[in-house]
Amino acid sequence: KDASFTVKGNKIKMKLVIDDISTSDDKTAIKYADTYLRAISMYVDDNHPTADSYGKVYDGYYVDIVVEDPNGMQAVEGKMYPGLKGITWE
Repeated sequence: KDASFTVKGNKIKMKLVIDDISTSDDKTAIKYADTYLRAISMYVDDNHPTADSYGKVYDGYYVDIVVEDPNGMQAVEGKMYPGLKGITWE
């Protein structure tokens, strides 16, 4: 339904609002977040996300990504820290 991101200094804050998401459906929420991270990454020159990496566009950044339903109920939140390739999901 909606997707946004802001960049301030070395922090990227991303938010997805999904119509068909349930706050108890972590796997689907993570799938949407993963797809969004990779889609943004593909639009950056010389950046190539792989199965093991979201791409170098996120190198050096602290990334916080939230997936929620249209009512503002959070389904999942993920954090990626500078120097790490993976996301810690909460």
